[in-house]
Amino acid sequence: RIMTRSIGLVLDAMPSSSSWTKIFIAERLSLFVRVLALPQRVVFHHFSPLLHASRPSLLHAFMVVNALFAKEVDKSVAEAVLHRLFALLQDGAMEPCFRMLSVSWLIALTTKVSFEMLWARIQELCPRWHDPLELNEMKLQALLY
Repeated sequence: RIMTRSIGLVLDAMPSSSSWTKIFIAERLSLFVRVLALPQRVVFHHFSPLLHASRPSLLHAFMVVNALFAKEVDKSVAEAVLHRLFALLQDGAMEPCFRMLSVSWLIALTTKVSFEMLWARIQELCPRWHDPLELNEMKLQALLY
């Protein structure tokens, strides 16, 4: 009971925490989720705003939490995650390393997201002439995956 309250205090302080603190919490949360059997809706409530964060590091924190509850994620949340990752992938103003990271996240999601949702957006994974060579290589790897 004391641990549950402590986790609640940490999660309630999330909006005022720094980016690195949010990432740290997301990475350490898996142990507490298993031990305390925290429900998905409680944890997702605190991390869901990070899906629309402009910084890829905060999106990474969301993806870590998303991986904890991969079997329990609603279809609407899965669609929102895919939409965000594809938007990040297509954003030419974003640094190539973050665009490559979004391809890695898409590859990781292929086992957890329905094939139909990915297949509908397969054209967005095709290499583009203005993309860096490394990004085109990762896109091709994702297509082969």
